Amino acid sequence: MKKGSKRKLEIQKASKELIIEKGYSAVTMSDIGQRINLSVGGLYYHYRSVEEIFLDLAANETDNVWSIFEAVNDIESLINVFRKYFKAEKKDLLNVENTLNSISYQYYFSFPAEIRKGKMQAAYTETIGKMTLILSKVFENPQTTEQLCNHIYVMLHGLNVLALTGQITEDIIDYEFKKTEILMRCLYSESEEVQ
Repeated sequence: MKKGSKRKLEIQKASKELIIEKGYSAVTMSDIGQRINLSVGGLYYHYRSVEEIFLDLAANETDNVWSIFEAVNDIESLINVFRKYFKAEKKDLLNVENTLNSISYQYYFSFPAEIRKGKMQAAYTETIGKMTLILSKVFENPQTTEQLCNHIYVMLHGLNVLALTGQITEDIIDYEFKKTEILMRCLYSESEEVQ
């Protein structure tokens, strides 16, 4: 569920459109205000910077993704939700120019290397933490959960980078998601055998 006032959501939408059109680094608060017919002062009432808008937009979009995983409580529900997520992610990967994923890389690379590294590390830590909470409902072994979290993270970011190069295909996406589903089932079977 998207959080924020109707006006904030309008600002986020306009910002995303502008970032897609112009690139993250080229968008100014003035551009955003002009897009939605709001004075810069009016815009500052809601947000202090383009970065703050972007982070709010990213939080809203990722909260929507995480919410679909709330139903996970066993391997079958995990697989079913993963397939639902896969359909949405596949659509984004095949249309990467208009997605949060495409502008996220622009955001990170707008910073000097040391700052970028810290921001990307924080995003990684947050994502792995959320995935760990979901997967630990299914996998009791923390090492198995960690292994699967890292595999999913690497797979998704690899696909995103491939999509940004324009070299991704539906077959590549299907293959990677199918292999991840197989890995989930194999790791689950192994954990069941140990018990």
